[in-house]
Amino acid sequence: MINRRLLPSIEHSLAEFPAVALLGPRQAGKTTLARIAASKHPSSLYLDLERPSDLAKLTDSEFFLSRHADQLIVLDEIQLLPPEQLNPIRHIIQSLNQYYGVTFVITTATPPGFKEHISPFGKKLLQGISSEEIIDSPENYYNQLNRVRYRLPDNFSHSQSWDEIAEELIGHESILAIVNTRKDAKELWEKMPKGTLHLSALMCAEHRSQIIKEIKERLKSGHNEPTKVISTQLVEAGVDFDFPIVYRALAGLDSIVQAAGRCNREGNLDKGEVVVFVPPTEPPKCMLSTATHTAVSILTGFTGDIQAPDTFQRYFEQFFASVREHDKFGVLNKLQQAAKEGRIQFRTAAQRFRMIDDKDTVPVFVRYGEGDSLINILSKGQPYRELLRKLQRFTVTIYQYQFEAMLNRGDIQEICKGFYAQSSSGVYSDDLGLLVEDFKLNASNSVF
Repeated sequence: MINRRLLPSIEHSLAEFPAVALLGPRQAGKTTLARIAASKHPSSLYLDLERPSDLAKLTDSEFFLSRHADQLIVLDEIQLLPPEQLNPIRHIIQSLNQYYGVTFVITTATPPGFKEHISPFGKKLLQGISSEEIIDSPENYYNQLNRVRYRLPDNFSHSQSWDEIAEELIGHESILAIVNTRKDAKELWEKMPKGTLHLSALMCAEHRSQIIKEIKERLKSGHNEPTKVISTQLVEAGVDFDFPIVYRALAGLDSIVQAAGRCNREGNLDKGEVVVFVPPTEPPKCMLSTATHTAVSILTGFTGDIQAPDTFQRYFEQFFASVREHDKFGVLNKLQQAAKEGRIQFRTAAQRFRMIDDKDTVPVFVRYGEGDSLINILSKGQPYRELLRKLQRFTVTIYQYQFEAMLNRGDIQEICKGFYAQSSSGVYSDDLGLLVEDFKLNASNSVF
């Protein structure tokens, strides 16, 4: 097995370098190999950055990771770290190895590169990490384990309407289409025939789990039930679907390749097909927009292998150069510059740093399944840890402006000091989740 041959190399690299990169194509066994390596170190820590709970642990990165001095820490799916905060994150990784004896194993199928990035004008854009790549000639594995072919737009400036995209999707029995926003997912889903499934973060975790379970059961070998799914990019994070064809709205190159991980995943076909299309809506004005424009620059006239390591090196170099700020909250200065004066501002840095920037969002409890009875319990008494833990599965996070509009309409209400919940049954759909847009309230969908 590849795993057994590589383990000695991993152990050797761990003894010499602060960070060890385990790079390889999708479904090559990177996570399994990282877990095996970690299991040989009893006090190791494994963090899957596809899981919001693990990503949130790094909100105060230095404090959290320093508690694991002299340990091995595995950071799986390293490409998910926020690019606007990479400088303080990389500084912390380097410092924890130098001063605390922490060693990192880093895994990804879309390697962002760990070298120092310098602008054409000589300005240092991004701090580097001293690392060692475990696998010799990883490009060979990318070629051997490639299970899909990509179909790119002939013209990246020509967009398709949702009607045109839906018409193409309807022509396939089983297909997954991934779009960039929750609004896009709703609009495309509404163009699809009855029975099409929808996935977005407007559905609570419990609801999404039920839909994902249904999709997997439909896709099982021997089941010939047509399965059409419209989803946001949430399925690109650890959801093991296996569709024969995947449509992906134009996005960053890493997102396109991660979407391909839901296509021909088990290798039952000679090649699955990943179709990249230009949607009728612009990507949100954030990192997604920057990533999309970088992908267009790389893919225009492109004839090479999209998921090859050298393609990603070019992509991330251009992407990082396009990101205006790699220390969005000014954290590095509090950790680094102030140290020269003997006053490292740990508390201020921790308060400023946000791994998940949620300052403009509000969590709302929804009455889906058991969530209904849990909300009723909360409304009659004081919140306690176990109750709030259960309610996490029945929470939808919405933007502040959506929250204020729903509150004004009476769609949601404060049921306990600081906690808000759905107040009308009609505001949560079994198909779409929380309906943040206005809907007509009548006696039949009023809970109280």
